[in-house]
Amino acid sequence: MSLKSVVITGANRGIGLEFVRQLLAAKPAPQHLIATSRQDTNEELDKLRAKHSSLHVLKLEIKNFDSYPQFVQQVEQIVGADGVDTLINNAGILINKDLESVTADQMIENFEVNTVSPLMLTKAFLPLLKVSSATRKTAVVNITSMIGSIEDNTSGGLYPYRTSKTALNMVSKCLAVDLKPSAIKVIAVHPGWVQTDMGGPNAKITTETSVSNMINTIKSVNDSTLGDFVPSSVGHKSAVINITSTLGLMSQSGGGLYPYRTSKAALNMVSKCLSVDLKAVKILVVSLHPGWVRTRMGGPKADIDVLTSVSNMLSTIRGINESVSGKAISYDGNVLSF
Repeated sequence: MSLKSVVITGANRGIGLEFVRQLLAAKPAPQHLIATSRQDTNEELDKLRAKHSSLHVLKLEIKNFDSYPQFVQQVEQIVGADGVDTLINNAGILINKDLESVTADQMIENFEVNTVSPLMLTKAFLPLLKVSSATRKTAVVNITSMIGSIEDNTSGGLYPYRTSKTALNMVSKCLAVDLKPSAIKVIAVHPGWVQTDMGGPNAKITTETSVSNMINTIKSVNDSTLGDFVPSSVGHKSAVINITSTLGLMSQSGGGLYPYRTSKAALNMVSKCLSVDLKAVKILVVSLHPGWVRTRMGGPKADIDVLTSVSNMLSTIRGINESVSGKAISYDGNVLSF
């Protein structure tokens, strides 16, 4: 994805602010970067805006759904005919209540901010998202949490926050299905346990590390991850990547090269076995074909250079998930037949 026109909610601090910093420093940076804050002014955002004409800071009270049409109009005046190719629904709150202390009002408030607002804001932005998706890759990115994973919940508690993120994951899945005909991709991304006001000082990773990995994840979004609950690549996704070759695929028609072909075919079986044996500990395993590359082994007549091969493989690795574990994948992300 090009990340040409980006909208980020909750950008006044933490993860949202770090998204702004890193996107402004990217090469190329977005032509239009719209960051929202609940206040008219924000010291950090104001400093960045003074240095970057592409940054626009707009006030948005995320719970004021009636203000969304006016907000979208403001964004449209900025992006014009480009539309919006990336909407990052980052704004959220954490209400930490256990079974003994939780109230209905707390449940509703957390649900309203963390679940309903991303849905309604995405709905409001559909015209601008569709303008973008007609000409380039376009995505809605909902910032979720592993705490919203039903399968991963072994500790209980946190009723308002947990359930709001679980519901957000379902919103993301539904949006992915409904927006697929419009070529708008939707994912729910877990940022990791991050050192923010919400995550606390004991969290495992910094905002810099989290956001850097999330940006890479967003850029590598493909059809295999649509609607999925996608961890950023920090601390929550581990993988074994075995470099294979299409010469080791039995679906190929060539003969000869017995030592090399059979060794790569055997490697593919090793990858498959590992994917089964390591599934319980959530380690993904894939056989990755680098393409026919201009190296000493591939020779000067090969199709692609090393830079193209490795760049594409890195993007493919960032985008792998459980659906491709145990399979053979080409450097460009296409699944190969054994």
